[in-house]
Amino acid sequence: MALAEVIIGGYNDAPRAVLDQARDRALHAIALSPDEARCHRMLALTLLYRGRDEYDAVEKHFARALDLNPYDADTLAQTGFFRALRGDGEVGLALLDKAVQLNPMHPTWYYYDRGEALLALGRYQEAAASFSCLPRKSAWQWARLAACHAFASDHGKALACVIEGRALEPDLTIAQIVQDMRMEREEDRERLRRGLELAGWDTAI
Repeated sequence: MALAEVIIGGYNDAPRAVLDQARDRALHAIALSPDEARCHRMLALTLLYRGRDEYDAVEKHFARALDLNPYDADTLAQTGFFRALRGDGEVGLALLDKAVQLNPMHPTWYYYDRGEALLALGRYQEAAASFSCLPRKSAWQWARLAACHAFASDHGKALACVIEGRALEPDLTIAQIVQDMRMEREEDRERLRRGLELAGWDTAI
């Protein structure tokens, strides 16, 4: 129920009241079944969406989920994504690659999480390839793809991504995209800002 409420609420964009309720449901689930790894993973995800000030608790519950079930591909992938958000892209990518190995028929969100880890590592062409696998992209995802192409000096593809993203969210600015990022380190958020400026997100159209 906690996961369903977060999904319906829009994940990262879910209202605080929704995230609070989902957190409470996940905590209740852990109280009922403390050795169920998925309960800890759901709590970690809910806390992740609540903001960077919750990251120490997020790390604790992802670690507990992996301790309980180290072969759960989704937990490995989401923990890898979280490690990348905290600035440890190499560890994050290794966890994501292990998740893909365990679950080669994985859901498409793995591509986004892996793209974020590769972007954090400065492996822009590989990040672009991963983001490109997303069958439907939000404006924020088009923005990351545009930045990757811009860093790779493929300005034609970067502009095409800007056009796609701005068509979905005409008023979305670089400042809003960077503010929305969950990257913990300032230098990682600034990297995306530079990429979007190179791509011409605010100025090209």
